[in-house]
Amino acid sequence: MSHLARILAAREKPRKGRSHLELIIPQGPCHPVVGGTYDEQYQKQLKKVTTLIAGSQPLPELSRDGMPSVEDWDSLRSRPTPNAEPQFVSQGSQDTEQTIKYEKILVHLLDTNYEGATALLSSLWSHDAKNIGRLASTSKALKEAVSRSVSRFHMPSRDFNFCDFTEYTLVQMAERPENVSDGLHKHLVVIGKDLLAPTAPITGIPTLWESDDNRDRMWAWAESQTGSFAMTVKLAPYYATERRLLTIERYLSAKQQSLGQVAVRAPTHHHLREATGTIPLLRSLHQYGANLNCLRLHEVPGLDLRVTKLVLSACKSLTKLDIVECELLHFSSIVQLLDIVHVNSIEAGKNPVQLQFRPKTWLGTDTGRQGTMVLSFDGIQYNNIPSAVMSTVFMAVVKAVPMGIDLVSEHREFRKFIDIIPMRPGAMALFLHNLTVYIDTIQDPVTWEALDEEIQKDLEDQVLLSICGTKLSFFKRDTYYQKPYECDSCGCSLITAFFREEMKIRRVDQRTCRICELQKKLDGQTHHRLLEKRDLVDDLLFNRDEDMIKQTHIATMQIPNNDLNNVLASTLPNPFVRDPAINSGHRELAFLWHYRLPTVEALVSPGRQYDILRASGRAAFLDVADEIAALNGAYPDHSMLTRQRRATVKSMKKTWEHHIWREVAKGEAGFW
Repeated sequence: MSHLARILAAREKPRKGRSHLELIIPQGPCHPVVGGTYDEQYQKQLKKVTTLIAGSQPLPELSRDGMPSVEDWDSLRSRPTPNAEPQFVSQGSQDTEQTIKYEKILVHLLDTNYEGATALLSSLWSHDAKNIGRLASTSKALKEAVSRSVSRFHMPSRDFNFCDFTEYTLVQMAERPENVSDGLHKHLVVIGKDLLAPTAPITGIPTLWESDDNRDRMWAWAESQTGSFAMTVKLAPYYATERRLLTIERYLSAKQQSLGQVAVRAPTHHHLREATGTIPLLRSLHQYGANLNCLRLHEVPGLDLRVTKLVLSACKSLTKLDIVECELLHFSSIVQLLDIVHVNSIEAGKNPVQLQFRPKTWLGTDTGRQGTMVLSFDGIQYNNIPSAVMSTVFMAVVKAVPMGIDLVSEHREFRKFIDIIPMRPGAMALFLHNLTVYIDTIQDPVTWEALDEEIQKDLEDQVLLSICGTKLSFFKRDTYYQKPYECDSCGCSLITAFFREEMKIRRVDQRTCRICELQKKLDGQTHHRLLEKRDLVDDLLFNRDEDMIKQTHIATMQIPNNDLNNVLASTLPNPFVRDPAINSGHRELAFLWHYRLPTVEALVSPGRQYDILRASGRAAFLDVADEIAALNGAYPDHSMLTRQRRATVKSMKKTWEHHIWREVAKGEAGFW
């Protein structure tokens, strides 16, 4: 008996004579994708979230009269762990003859059989790329064996395995290293941030903004080019940036003098280091990325949707892509990422890349935390975030399933993230169970046809109720499905549950679905200089001459219907969501988004050095702005010192602290 047959057989049938559609808690095992039973998932999530908000501490008895204050939660996190004394238990010798024998066999395989080593590492990568790190940490011999098959780029130390070379620069700052890599292994890990790494020297064109001496040299060189009109035009953005930088530096000096400080600067060049790593990464992948099968991007600065598209285009043979904790890719980016993966598979004529995606997790500060919000560092001004989150997960899953991409199994990075988004504990597990059971059923026509109409409707209703998070009228059921709205942002036709209630009174062309509303809120986050960092990526990608040529082509071009059809990943047929029409303006906009992007070849060409100069100058400007903010006691983009915006009563209700307090202290039964 299949798991689906067992779930359907154990399923509680809808109650006769009911006036409301009600959620049903599965009494037996959940769908295998979800794992375990509902109670097990509930307890697992409760334990995981307790760790997030209280550290490695059990929750004390919480007052029923009111939620603990910010100070109360701080004191919980700062408590000493009970029985914290180290427990030394003798385990005997770990290096038994048997383990040494297996280790030697494994080392021999990794050393001598290249294809076998690649297959083994690819298998580990598919399940969880961290397993490769665990394997390498087992012994020195295994670490060396793994390193022969796995390459690493360490961006904070500017270590690109000698893969990043540029034969041009405005002012020669460094000589080309002698040891040149012949390429990359089939597996590459890119580490974007490392707080423990020593500060590496800035290289290439960004060094022109690093010191006064370098800036003076650049200014002198620019002045020597004023006789050429073409060079004057190219250097105009540089002059504008230099003047802005001089103005803000004068303000910094005046501020220091007013505070009685000696105007001596020791800048860290935080933004200059981070914002200028994108081009070396793309240049390296353009030179050596064709050999890659697996790529893991971990906390890579400047990695947004556009750069991800360029990374995929540079790695022609890529089969697996992991994107983990990159701050410019938030939770709602998953839908567009799937569209990008789909377009890449069409362009490259191959199967879609197996995507693992974990958005940036924002937990807040250790002290003075205004709430653990996960989706954002500060509160999001949006009602009913859980419904918007589940709507987004629904859209992502129905796009991913036809591409063969697994997003929500227990070991997947995206699943680990959505399990810690603040909402009623157990709600996400219940939603995923209902969704996966429904998808499995409609994908099996024999099973679907064998079900009576009442059960078919109830399977749909359980998904709908999970998204809404409330009871719905049984007598209005048909209206929930038969009057879809078209979203003015994405162009999809969605049933009314995917829209806020107030959308009913809006004009037909002004209705925005919950998915797009949440995406816009997350796109507009301002903490940690996220908006400014997106602008820096714009500066790196934008070139006025190229853009003017493309705008001229756009005015006269006719986009083939086949291109419009392929520009968005198709959803699995379902009664909840329909894709935009083929001739939809939203498909044209999506096509133009791809068309306007520069190629990797253009980005790494000598003609782009002036765009890099402009972007790195803006990054240097941000560094000075952060120095001024620090004089006022504010740290806009710091790993530990950045403070959250003070939470309102309304925003605190969207945090894990509030949900756990309601669950543990008040013990409410909830809507189910």
